[in-house]
Amino acid sequence: MIGETIVFAADNYEFSWFLLPSQEISSPIFILNYEDTPKQGNKKALKINLQFLIFERRKVDVATKKRLAQFGEMQGAPDWYGTPLDEIHFEWSPEEEVEIERYCEKILKNIEEEGGMTPAERFKATFENKPRDRALVYVLYGNVFGSKVLDSEANAIMPIDIYKYPKLWVKVHLAAVARFKLDFANSYGIAYGEEFYRANAMMIEYGNPVIAEDPKIKTMEDLEGIVAPDPKLDGLYPGYLWANRELRRIYDKYGLTGKMCMMPRICGDPHSIVMMYMMGYAGFAKALRKNKELAIKCLEIATEWEIAYGKAVQEAAQAESLYMCAMTGAQPPKGYEWLAEYWAKVGQALAPKSWNIYGYGYAGALQWLDILKENGALGDGTFRGGLHDYQCPFKPMIDWHRDNELTLFSMNSDKTLLDGPISKIEEEVKEIVEYGKSYNGFGIAIGMVDYWTPFANLDAAVAAAKKYGRTE
Repeated sequence: MIGETIVFAADNYEFSWFLLPSQEISSPIFILNYEDTPKQGNKKALKINLQFLIFERRKVDVATKKRLAQFGEMQGAPDWYGTPLDEIHFEWSPEEEVEIERYCEKILKNIEEEGGMTPAERFKATFENKPRDRALVYVLYGNVFGSKVLDSEANAIMPIDIYKYPKLWVKVHLAAVARFKLDFANSYGIAYGEEFYRANAMMIEYGNPVIAEDPKIKTMEDLEGIVAPDPKLDGLYPGYLWANRELRRIYDKYGLTGKMCMMPRICGDPHSIVMMYMMGYAGFAKALRKNKELAIKCLEIATEWEIAYGKAVQEAAQAESLYMCAMTGAQPPKGYEWLAEYWAKVGQALAPKSWNIYGYGYAGALQWLDILKENGALGDGTFRGGLHDYQCPFKPMIDWHRDNELTLFSMNSDKTLLDGPISKIEEEVKEIVEYGKSYNGFGIAIGMVDYWTPFANLDAAVAAAKKYGRTE
């Protein structure tokens, strides 16, 4: 440490060092000299040469230093942010244990009262394209709507609380399954890697964290030192992994494992990471035409991250399936077929341990299906199918997946779900599910559930899906 130069912050000064967040510096610190450096915004950095520094820390390797150096700030992050998964220990109070047990009892009661197949049997039959008692129902509520479920629409628990407190995340997904009699939880992520590629980000009250400035990657030089992050160590991801692991522990303890499957999210895909947080939409589109080398390098980093993320979630949740949002229709397929290679790499790396699906993005996704299959990004040993929203016409989407014996969830209109009336919600769900239910690999998706969606509207959609989705 003799002669090491660091930059640090206190009050109007900024500090940075290659110590992990849980580590503490202890005295004595002897300062030989210092000099002011140019102002950074309204703050002044202070460069200090340290002659002697005593502190406790783990050995920090070069890769760790690179990760920490490349991250922007996550404004409003919780105190556990960046704490390695192995060091996160959230404890349940006796009262919370009772609450969890009651949620699980209600879920089991719902399963018993409906009769027929268990949700897990229905889930597995759908992915194996075997007969089932009704179409599988996938309700895409998120953490934002989930906060209303948790406090019975009191608007007291803020959506940001679900992102900052992993125990609340666990409760949200137990409560939602219990309240709306769902086939499985929509285990929604709490971050998309907004701050991992030099840009600053911030947590907001009513949504996912957001990038707070323009993406920083514009040239190959901007990628200098950037490596794929580690989901078990970095950002908000250790908290998400803890929550999924804890949800599985609860399923095991209270008898839900074997009766209800888990399909956590691992959004976004390599392409959306590059488009949203590394280069921006316009920057990526321009690079595809004029700087393919830069686009490929960004995709390689993002793909390495996505595979590590998916494997970490598989391990934590012991998940039967994973869901990955994908920018499948963001570019026209002609001339860009090679983009399928990166979806294929993710799918093939994760397929051995779980059934995995895309969240097909944009109406143009239909044009990509044959290309995805031809390039190993759809089919056996890779992504097993996908989910499309109301932008894509459901009939040709269902027909293609039926012809290729792949899993598909078709979604109703989120606008109708939000605005109603209930009769229109029921009509939309009925039309989709009656067309698709004869195919065993079909499931009905309901969502995305807006924060302001009335509970009665969601109740009606779920009931209609179950009623008209009967196959026996």
